[in-house]
Formats: sequence, C-alpha cells, structure tokens
Amino acid sequence: MDSVMLLVLILLPALAALLLPLARRFREPFVLAALLLETAGAVWLLQKSAQLHLFNMTAALPVGLRLDGVSKLFLLIAAVGYLLAGVYAFRYLKEGHERFFRFFLLSQAALVGMCFAENLVTMYLFFEMTTLLSMPLVLHDRTDEAIRAALKYLFYSVAGAFLGLCFIFFYARYSLTLRFVPGGALDGAAVRGHETLMQVVTFLGIVGFGAKAGLYPLHGWLPTAHPAAPAPASAILSGIIAKAGVLAIVRVLYYAVGADFLRGTWVQTALLALALLTVLMGSMMAYREKLLKKRLAYSSVSQISYILVGLFVMTAESVSGALMHVLFHACIKICLFLCAGSFIAVAGKHRVDELRGIGKAMPKTLWGFTLASLALIGIPPASGFVSKWYLAMGALDSGLAVFSWLVPVVLLISALLTAGYLLPISIAGFFPGRDAALPPRNDEGGWHMWLPILLLGARNVMGTGWRAWDVAAFTTFLSCFTRLATKSSSAAKLFNAVHRAQVSWRRIRPLMQDVKSLEPVQAAPSAPLHVRELGFAYPGGEEIFAGLSFDAQPGEILGVTGPVACGKSTLGRAFLCEYPYQGSIRFGEKELSGLTEAQRAGVVGYLGHDPELFNASVRDNVL
Repeated sequence: MDSVMLLVLILLPALAALLLPLARRFREPFVLAALLLETAGAVWLLQKSAQLHLFNMTAALPVGLRLDGVSKLFLLIAAVGYLLAGVYAFRYLKEGHERFFRFFLLSQAALVGMCFAENLVTMYLFFEMTTLLSMPLVLHDRTDEAIRAALKYLFYSVAGAFLGLCFIFFYARYSLTLRFVPGGALDGAAVRGHETLMQVVTFLGIVGFGAKAGLYPLHGWLPTAHPAAPAPASAILSGIIAKAGVLAIVRVLYYAVGADFLRGTWVQTALLALALLTVLMGSMMAYREKLLKKRLAYSSVSQISYILVGLFVMTAESVSGALMHVLFHACIKICLFLCAGSFIAVAGKHRVDELRGIGKAMPKTLWGFTLASLALIGIPPASGFVSKWYLAMGALDSGLAVFSWLVPVVLLISALLTAGYLLPISIAGFFPGRDAALPPRNDEGGWHMWLPILLLGARNVMGTGWRAWDVAAFTTFLSCFTRLATKSSSAAKLFNAVHRAQVSWRRIRPLMQDVKSLEPVQAAPSAPLHVRELGFAYPGGEEIFAGLSFDAQPGEILGVTGPVACGKSTLGRAFLCEYPYQGSIRFGEKELSGLTEAQRAGVVGYLGHDPELFNASVRDNVL
C-alpha cells in the first residue's frame, strides 16, 4: 500500500489536470479537492518508508521510486505550497483558469515524481518534465514579454539539464550503481587515475542543475520570468520549482559522487565562490531594482544560493541549515510573491515607489509582507534567523581557510541589503507621511488571497531550535550585528550618494559644451527704436501677444510688467530674434531680423531667467 501511494501521488494531480475540461461547472472545487488529497497523501507518507520499481529503459537504466528523508522534505513543500498558491489563484486569475490549472497540476505531478526519484535517470526524466510543464505557467498571459520570458526560462533550463546529462553519462561509467546511495556510489577502482575528469564533469553537472536554482552564471531566467508570470506561478517558481535544482544538487553531491570525493578540492572552492558571488550579486541587484516582482526575483537568486552555500560547505551543521532554509525560504518567498500579486491585481501597483500608503488600503496583505520580510532578513525569532545561524556556525566550524570567515561575512552583508530592499516598503506602506496621497480601502481580493498570505506570514515567524542556542553566543552575535548595521548605514548612504552623482553626471555631461571664444562685440551707434504691430504665437498654439506698437528715443527707458507667464520673457526672446515674430522691430532704419547675429549682438542684449551650464571652472562660474 505504501509503495502504491508513491505512484498515486504522482498520478493524482496529473489525472486531475486531464479531467479538468469535464469539470468546468465546478472547476474550483475540483482543483481544490485534488490539491487537498495530494496534501493529505503527502502528510500520510511522512511517517512511512516505501520503494517501487516501475520499469527498465534498458538493462542498466532502471526507473523507480523511493521515499527517504530528503523526499519527505521536498514533498511536503510541494504539496502545501501548491495548495496555498492554488487557493490564491482562484481569485487572482481573471481569465484562462482551465489552461493555468492544467499545467499547474501537471507541474506538481512532475515535481512530486522528482521528489520520489530512486536514481539519477528517474530524477533526470522528472527534472526535464518539470521544466516543460512549468514553462506554460510563465507563458500564461501570452504577451510578447511572457513569450520571451518563457523561452528564456526554457533555454536556460535545457542548457543546464544538458550539463547534468553530461555528468550522468560519465557517472554511469565510473560508479557502482545509478541508484542514490547515502555517501555516494563511485567505484574507487574505476575512478583511480581519472579523478580530475570526474571532478570536472561533477562541477559542470552541479552548475547545470544549479541553473534551475538560479546559480551564477545561469541565473538570468529568474528576473525575466517572474515579472511576466502570474503571481501564483511566480510563487511556486521561486518557492518550489527552483528547489528542483537544489534537490538535484543534493542528490548528486551527497547520494551520487559523495561529499568526501569533493571536500577540499578545487571543485568545492569554485562552487563556494560561485554561490557566494550569487548571494551578493542577487542582493545588490534586488537593492537597486524598482519593479516589485523583479526585486523579489533577484532576492530569490540570492536567497536560494544561501542553501547552496550550506550544501557546498559540507559540514553537518551547514547542511542542516541549508535544508532548513529550503523549507523556510519556500514559505517566505511564496508569501512575498502572493503579496506582490495582491498589490498588482487589487491596487494596480507594480513598482516599489507606488506602494506608499498601501498599508492603509491593504493592511492584512502588508502585514503578511512585513512578517515574511523580517523572516527573510533573519531577524530573531523568525525562521530565517534559525537557518542562517546554522549556516554561519557550519562555516565557522568547517576549517576552510578563507570560507570559514568569508561565509558569515557575506551572510551579514546580504542580510543588511535584504533589510534595505524590503523594510522600506513596509515603512512607507504603514507610515506614508502626512501629505501622501492614500489609496482607497479595498477588500484585498477576498479571503482567497489574504488568508494564504497571513497563514504563510505567521508561519515565517515561528522559528525552531531555541533550546539549542547558546545565550552568550546569541547575545554576542546580536551585538555585533547591531554595531555592523549602524556602521554600514553610513556607508550605504555614501554608496547611494555616489551612485546618484554618477547617474546625474552621465545625464548632464552630453548637454555640456565647451565655451566658444567670442569676438569682441562692437556696440552700434545710438538710434531710435520703432516697434509696429509686434506679435508672437507658437505654431498651432494660442497667441502669446499681438499688436504691440511703441517708439523709444536714445536715453529713454521703457518698463515691461505683467503677471506670471504673460509673455514678458517671450518678448525679450523676440527682440533677440530667437522666436519668429510678426510685425516689425526697427533699430534706426534697419529691421532686427535682417541683421547678422554679430550685428544684432551690438544692438540688443537680454538676460533671461533660464539656468545655463558652462563647462568651465568653479571660479569662472561662481567666484
């Protein structure tokens, strides 16, 4: 019975997707029933142990299923995450419900199959199926942006899977079995003399499977796919489907080649360097991004690499922290993307700077966003702090020369950047300022949308492992974190000011010109001024002034007065002949428009109030 349940949990969402056209009149209850049954089955299997052989592709390529501890963790995330995202999607989607839920359920079936994979071949089959069946979720809106994003997601994932397949080819040659074995199943006798080759293909395989998890340099699909996909799709892409890459790396690293084969080699150094680079790069890109969903996508690039850092450190504590962060990040990021979807669907707010005062209109949604943000930053007692604590402790105890201290430092810097790109949204949302225009209060999309957000938000602040914490170490950490945050705030302000100055300079410089050396102006002899029927109007616009006639003799002073924007400056520019005037302006016997620029400079001068930029020294312009 337990073995059959493995197959049932794969077929249940797949059959529900195929039968969906027959349930159009009661589509939402049908989908909800399928998701609830899947979740119930996953919970029931948590206490079980099962294995099921399906068939052999060849004599050496078996396809089978097995339930172990790693399978249970990822299965629980897939079942509960899809359930909450599915309930949210009932109200979020405006059209295309049947198409969306068909691929929503099919992608869940592929992901559950990958969780149950007994060997590398089975895992690879379901890995590719997960890519192909989740791509239509990105493509759902069928806009040009969605099409480009879906194709980019497909190309990156297939390219990464190709590297993974290359690893499987070589691993099959130098291993005892393709089945997952704790500690690895490399054949020591076969590998002897080919260690470098196996290290290279293992490195390429991990980088390839890491494409799904957003590991640099194959991370580019995440910030493109998330803004184009509907919010429920973005939530499962970041919170669940991206974890398929993590699961594949866990299987390769700890159940195929074995951590002992890579520990202390250049492969471990290179993988840690890539993961830490991805953590920093993702955080900095998120800090600079103004589009909310794209900011969360860059955040996913950074935060999923926290998990990879823990796996690549290869200590018991770091791996524990990594697996904790798999669960915690799934809850956090699903919550954040659902919040972003509510801001977009209900309030029409896509950008971060548009969310000022949103807490007055959507308080429940912003509270869920705030709780998830605190957890992602790692502020105690939120769940994110617990996993990051184990990651840091694992690195400090690893004995790795540089990375033992570099990993905690990078985690702290990333936490500060995370606070910088998430907390201002909550602060501006709840405290917009006295003069801010507040959006109108709304129903926040109904309980379908805000209930999953609050459930996930509450879960994100429920940390575990308090009894294991050393109080003195925790107090020291908190003190150091506070001091570092205080010191870094000044540095962050300076960095922001320098960045703004650089942007301003790039915009201003093309407008700056060298000062042309002008020949001395010879003043024209005094002569009377005669103005007749002077007028001016912009082409196709209203008349600024008309019918002005007056005379002036040498030595006389005429004053021009009037309200703001009545045409005084325009009159001055007409005398300069910068504007094509109507009528006549004669100085002596000569019409001003008939004079050359040099002759006119000797007759009339006008200093307006428009600011000018001169490419000269401060002394020439100010002193």
